[in-house]
Amino acid sequence: MGVLQFNTSLSLTFNTNTRPTRSLPNRLNLTKTRVLRSAEQVQETGVSEEAVVPEEPPSIDFAFVSPKLLPDGTPDVHIRSACGGKKLRDIMLDSHIDLYGPYARPLLNCGGGGTCGTCLVEVVEGKELLSPRTEKEKEALKKRPKTWRLACQTMIGREDSRGQVVIQTLPDWKVHEWEK
Repeated sequence: MGVLQFNTSLSLTFNTNTRPTRSLPNRLNLTKTRVLRSAEQVQETGVSEEAVVPEEPPSIDFAFVSPKLLPDGTPDVHIRSACGGKKLRDIMLDSHIDLYGPYARPLLNCGGGGTCGTCLVEVVEGKELLSPRTEKEKEALKKRPKTWRLACQTMIGREDSRGQVVIQTLPDWKVHEWEK
């Protein structure tokens, strides 16, 4: 019988500007690394069994970046992982990510109907994993940048999708700019 232990970790790398004012990150790299900690084969009754590595289920890794900076000047980043085929709004709410800001009370947002525009996010990386804009999004965001989406109208991949997505929450209030 073989024993395998895996350790999966996410690492974030920030490249910072060298402005004389506050040093703000302008690029966020989300990389996933897998580290094999130990592998051992044990022979029992003269028959050796090969260690079988179970395949990870498909998932999409998210980095949700808050519009506010931490006291040390770095962005507040929340790393989550979820299966594809879901709406971005549901993933964010299930992961306890602040989606609505001051509009979190029930009477201040439409609850996912796509009419109020309070679930606005900016897709920094991974837009190829998102569904195309819906007609409601096209109407609500016609004067906004192409990278902005309504979380309630955005589907993330399919159930078998894998990848990484970086989302800036509440882009109207962000304190740092991303390189394009």
